[in-house]
Amino acid sequence: MMRAKTITGGFGVALLLTLLLHLFMNHTRTGHSIRATAQNARAANVLGIDTRRVYAITFGIGAAMAGAAGALIAMVYSFTPVTGDSLTMKAFVIVVLGGLGSMHGALVAGIVLGVTENLVSGLIAPGYRDAVSFFLLLTILVLRPRGLFGKRYLADAKI
Repeated sequence: MMRAKTITGGFGVALLLTLLLHLFMNHTRTGHSIRATAQNARAANVLGIDTRRVYAITFGIGAAMAGAAGALIAMVYSFTPVTGDSLTMKAFVIVVLGGLGSMHGALVAGIVLGVTENLVSGLIAPGYRDAVSFFLLLTILVLRPRGLFGKRYLADAKI
């Protein structure tokens, strides 16, 4: 019973952090500066955005989110120095599956990966749980290289 409350609470905190990050990125000047710098750093610099400051803020936000994620995972699972390897692979698959630069895509891809892993684990065998990540990564790279919600950039256009 206590474990269920811990998992639910951790999930709630993760959703809250995701919502706060979304609001920050879409409704503040700093969030807009981060998005502009990510899209084209030189143009953002020309428009007066201090890109070095934006890089520092972005690093800080990323480190804070990674620390929060680690604390939330540590509440539920025991960990060792090599625990992060499988989680790093899952994070990479989620980013590629959702589309680079798409926060909404990452959220949807995380849900898709989690549901798919649990379905395969329950219906086929628990040993295939990590293989699902590799299979989804290969499938998305072959069928849709920019991910589910990724946008096509000018550099990708076939001229």
